[in-house]
Amino acid sequence: FFLSLLVMEFDSFSSDSKREEQWNTNDELLLEKYSKRYEPGSGVNFGEYCRAEMKRLGLDSGVTLSWSKLTFTVMQPPKEQQGTLLNNAKKLLQFWKRPKPIPFDLLNSVSGYAKPGMLSLLLGPPGAGKTTLLEILAGRKETSAKARMSGEILINGQAWTADFNRIAGYVAQDDYHIPLLTVRETLTFSSMLRNHPLVSHEKRLERVDVVMDVLGISHVAETVVGGELLRGVSGGERKRVSIGVELVSCPSVIFMDEPTTGLDSSAAYDIIKSLRNLADSGVPIIVSLLQPSQELYNLFDTLILMDKRECAYFGPTNKCLEHFEQAGYTCPANKNTAEFLLDICTVEEQSYRNAHKVPGQTLSEFYKNSEAYVEVGRDLWTGVKPDPSEESVLPSSRIFAEDVGTQMKLCTKRNASIFFRNRRAIIVRMLRSVIIGLLIGTLFWQMPTDQLGGNNRISLVFFCITFTAMGAIASLPQVAEERRIFYHQRAAHFYRTVAHFLASLIMDIPLSFIEGIIFSTLVFWMTGMNDGTIGDQFLQFFMFVIVLLISNLCAKQFCRLCAAATPTLGFASALAPAILCIWLVFAGFLIPRTSIPIYWKPLNIISPFRYTLESLSINTLHDLSIECDPSEYVPPKPEPIQYCWDFSNPLCACSPTDATCNSDNCGCAQVCPTNSGITILEQYGLNTENGYIYIDTVALFVFYGIFCLFTYLALDYLHWTSAGGAGPQSDEDKEAALAAYRNRKEGNIVEYVRDDEDYNLQGMVNEGSGIDTPLFSEAHTSTMGSSLVFNHLNYSVDIATTKEKLTCKKKWKQLLFDVMGYAPAGRMIALMGATGAGKTTLLDVLAQRKTGGKLEGDVIVNGNFKDQYYNRLVGYVEQSNIFLPTLSVRETLQYSANMRLQSDIPQKEKLQRVEDTIDRLHLRDYADILVGLPETGGLSMELRKKLSIAAELVAEPAIFFLDEPTSGLDSQAAAAVMETARIVADTGVPVICTIHQPSADLFYLFDWLLLLRPGGQTIYFGPLGEKGKTVIDFFGRHGLECGEGKNPADFVLECSGAGIGPRDDPDVGFNIPEDFDCDATWLNSPEFQSLVEKLDEMTAEAQQNASTKGGISPT
Repeated sequence: FFLSLLVMEFDSFSSDSKREEQWNTNDELLLEKYSKRYEPGSGVNFGEYCRAEMKRLGLDSGVTLSWSKLTFTVMQPPKEQQGTLLNNAKKLLQFWKRPKPIPFDLLNSVSGYAKPGMLSLLLGPPGAGKTTLLEILAGRKETSAKARMSGEILINGQAWTADFNRIAGYVAQDDYHIPLLTVRETLTFSSMLRNHPLVSHEKRLERVDVVMDVLGISHVAETVVGGELLRGVSGGERKRVSIGVELVSCPSVIFMDEPTTGLDSSAAYDIIKSLRNLADSGVPIIVSLLQPSQELYNLFDTLILMDKRECAYFGPTNKCLEHFEQAGYTCPANKNTAEFLLDICTVEEQSYRNAHKVPGQTLSEFYKNSEAYVEVGRDLWTGVKPDPSEESVLPSSRIFAEDVGTQMKLCTKRNASIFFRNRRAIIVRMLRSVIIGLLIGTLFWQMPTDQLGGNNRISLVFFCITFTAMGAIASLPQVAEERRIFYHQRAAHFYRTVAHFLASLIMDIPLSFIEGIIFSTLVFWMTGMNDGTIGDQFLQFFMFVIVLLISNLCAKQFCRLCAAATPTLGFASALAPAILCIWLVFAGFLIPRTSIPIYWKPLNIISPFRYTLESLSINTLHDLSIECDPSEYVPPKPEPIQYCWDFSNPLCACSPTDATCNSDNCGCAQVCPTNSGITILEQYGLNTENGYIYIDTVALFVFYGIFCLFTYLALDYLHWTSAGGAGPQSDEDKEAALAAYRNRKEGNIVEYVRDDEDYNLQGMVNEGSGIDTPLFSEAHTSTMGSSLVFNHLNYSVDIATTKEKLTCKKKWKQLLFDVMGYAPAGRMIALMGATGAGKTTLLDVLAQRKTGGKLEGDVIVNGNFKDQYYNRLVGYVEQSNIFLPTLSVRETLQYSANMRLQSDIPQKEKLQRVEDTIDRLHLRDYADILVGLPETGGLSMELRKKLSIAAELVAEPAIFFLDEPTSGLDSQAAAAVMETARIVADTGVPVICTIHQPSADLFYLFDWLLLLRPGGQTIYFGPLGEKGKTVIDFFGRHGLECGEGKNPADFVLECSGAGIGPRDDPDVGFNIPEDFDCDATWLNSPEFQSLVEKLDEMTAEAQQNASTKGGISPT
């Protein structure tokens, strides 16, 4: 036994030595090859480029990383369910009674390693601990009292250091980008802040060009990244930007969490192939994937399989099937290895069992007793620990690559770009100041110096304070979004907290100053607050502007503090306005300072607006002389007799017994109650000395400094993210999953791969040629579904620059080019194409979700042009799953049904439809669980996607659109979601669904295919045929072949031009010629001619219907 161990150890050492010797031999050639500046578009092997760059700096290109018995435990409350109204009210009143947190292991004793040259695939079902493992290894997971970690992590045999984060690249599941920055600016910002100090400025810019070419995003280099609310690059291109942000620094070890989400299969292969080249240059890489194809799986050399938060296998990919054969599971022939591995981690494992299966034994238990586990332990003991005398790859002792000054300079430059590009926000804020200033100025126009005018001055001051305070609340959403990106970039060691914080302060002042100048100028001069000499007036105006500006900055900084110190935007949005209102109440105007009870005095002292009110009031009223109109004297005439004293005067016509006296000779005196502004100040208990203007201004600066300090501390020491994980799985969850599996095995769910004779839906096209199909007028639509036709759709957006827009010039970019097709009732159409081909744009146009741009073409529903009621027919499941987190699944669906179903439907029937939808989508076991938030737990990604579908189905749409419903899901969850879409189509509703990386089984669920190429042009529209035979034969007529056993979905995607660059491996892909003209292939085909003829007939029919009396509404 010991002899075999020594032999295996010698073989491992020998292979590593040969690989190191090969690297050393090639290094000189690489340094010479990449000595000249890279020319964009010339092509590059990124692995060779990175190794040459590291060797030029005298550093190794990769590190050796090992982890042993990693355990990560968090304290989580139990799953929360929605009870009755009485129970919820009781819980609300007994707020101190919180459910007791329970310990939950997100990782349990996980061991492994990553050596230079290894490309490791991390697989596992949802909740297996993949993301947690990657975050811990990349140094992105923080520990606290509620999150504890044990185990050992070594880098080159040494303890983990804080510098490791900077040389480790980590691509998270989500994209953390500022929408207003361009792709080049986003990558340049990362390159400038994260590269080694010895890398020159020109080299950092060169690395940006290299990475953009490698990832295939050079064509969108000057396009803004965009986001949910701003049009930018496509979702797949945005994911490649996330990868590029990490690659520009040439990291020494890379971790990627689902980097191919949102990419088509060809682009996904090209990305992983680039990572393979990078790993071959000596950089260890660990990548987690959800639905890897067999081609992707074959690129990896090491497999890490996670199951139930434990390691179920760690070892070579080519030995895993043998390992699991001994564990009791046999992989069928021609089965995707990755799908097999994921299936045996779920209830599907029953279908793969063989005679070796030991009842009750888990995968992790078998692994810990296997030879693979022993080999990992032996490698951790000796194999992955280099000689301590070897030079460490850590390039410097500094945690950050750049000094604070450089960081602050780059952050300020970035914030300036964001500031000037956010034109709408600037215009809105300027207009707000102008409009409110004009309203106040006209309302208090040229206040007189009488009693009313004097009192109105302090009222005006309070109104100005209220406007500046409440206006600061609008900054909360922006600050919350900035915090999310800040956490990610600080963890990646872009910059220190102080650099980001000071840059935000610097860029916040100019706009606030401009707002203050506009508002103050209008209010001060229009209301007549100026008095005295010209010099005094300008001094008063200057202090008015300064005090309002610092007050505004105080309010904004307090809102920033609330956003930084609270876990969610909702919390901050409730806290900040409440405290600001309290400070306004106790400022000393609504309740004069002298009237505030002594036990509430501290609130007056700590209110910043007390000092604003006092300084502005003194500035306005101190030198003001107040007169009285005849009607303002006290007491009024005729005067009460008690105010007269000289009845002995012969001219007095009143007596002491009279009630009033109207004589001027009886000693009756009228006085002007307020003859100066100081009297008004005294009435409100304010100080009257001029010096308090400056004292109060200093106090406001102190408040501003305190808020800044606490905001910085909150950003630096608080990190409001969830501990991760899906939470403990209940017995009900396990039983529900097992029941669903048995239903599928027993045939209780419809079988979807059907023969030709089963396709009897009316309106279907003949599978062979696509000719002689009945028109929609000839086909009777089902009781639920409608028919949809879209003909000659062209969609363009205005991409004019700011300068061009100022001159009223428009520059159009066409995203959809003459797209045509139709969807009869009951047909399920796959909308496919390369990343950026316009798939989401087409769905947005068909669902009428586009609010800008120029649209041409016809959309016909049930033989009539769409009208204003068209939206009521459409159900659209977008990529993002947005719900109210405080509602349960059932309540979310009930809300959708009540708001969207017709009012004449009885309430009982609406609720019954909700229950039917819950059963149809297998959501019964989750019906009373709160939706929650993704960052704090809640429903899993699969359940959220199902809930998105259910929320549309309860409205009973006649046309159903789904945009990438399988993105972010593993293969089993993707199958469940697509089976749901198939069920919807079988009820008679036409379904059009975009899909990026479908397996062959998912691809066969569709009836027809609409294929787009980059540029938004159709290159195929027609039936799939059995096993995709029809579409394969279409491209086969032009010399393109889909090999035996290959995925037809990958074949059609590559025919559409998907992918980033030419393939260097002839055995991979489908050998599509570079000169293949997909446009000519489609436009010259009989299928296209037949489609044009049919659509012309349908359009003519719709025009005929429209010419009749009033036409017929599609609804």
